[in-house]
Amino acid sequence: AGIVVFLVVRLKFVSFVSPYQLEFNNWAFNLPSNSIEIKQAWSQISNDVDVLLTHGPPENIFDKNSLGLRTGCAQLLARVNIVKPRLHVFGHIHEGYGRIDSDSTIFVNASTCDVNYQPTQGPIVIDLELKDKN
Repeated sequence: AGIVVFLVVRLKFVSFVSPYQLEFNNWAFNLPSNSIEIKQAWSQISNDVDVLLTHGPPENIFDKNSLGLRTGCAQLLARVNIVKPRLHVFGHIHEGYGRIDSDSTIFVNASTCDVNYQPTQGPIVIDLELKDKN
């Protein structure tokens, strides 16, 4: 007879979620580029964030739209470079779908819909190991 033991361990990642994005048409949560408001929004990202979720991408990371224009936020990238979250997930630019690993951060554009708003892009699975907090 075997004994089955279930061990439940509480896992914790520090996360930050923001709906803000650079001005785009007349959508909600738009903030002007280089504005005090957008700098204040990104300054709320704490220095101990492991997982960062934003609507829009940082500058030059999966931010090229179908017209070839870069639409990412320079202020967001500056904050990410300071905080160095382990994972930064965003979307907004559907044609920027994908994953790239940098020295300190995994960047994921997780847009499941393509540029025509068709759900053709599959999920991107990321395995993160817990950091030793000792």
